[in-house]
Amino acid sequence: MKSVQEMIANTNAEISRMRHASLGGMIKAAALIRYQTEHVPPKTPKQYGNLISSWFVVTANSVPSGMSAKFTGAKAGKFAGEHSHAIAEKQAVAKNISYSGKQVLIMGYSANYAGFLHESLIAKNFTRKGSGIKWFETHFKNNRDRIFALIAGEIKKGK
Repeated sequence: MKSVQEMIANTNAEISRMRHASLGGMIKAAALIRYQTEHVPPKTPKQYGNLISSWFVVTANSVPSGMSAKFTGAKAGKFAGEHSHAIAEKQAVAKNISYSGKQVLIMGYSANYAGFLHESLIAKNFTRKGSGIKWFETHFKNNRDRIFALIAGEIKKGK
């Protein structure tokens, strides 16, 4: 018969494994959201491509997406600086939250106008075919079950 200490140790190891596997599922879910925002309407609006380039994904210990952003135009240098700052800031937030044993993934856009454009009810003439407001939120709502399935699938594979 196993001792209580062995059972606790095994349970803790299983919880740790599940947390690690759940992060892999979250990274896959972020890739799904990114794909959806670029290929399924409503798509991310595009004028010069800087908003699309400002996409990032960070965890407490990695930057799975966003380190090779390429900005164009007169404000390219400004966007690049803001992007690097956003990644560092969001990764610090993820690290702070993960100290409590939680797996954290933060994704989004570093462009300072992303939130305004996403929520704008007046921006109706997007130049990219299929783009529109609420492109980010829409794909979270529409893919909720797929997101949970990706996370659960990674946890099950980790057994």
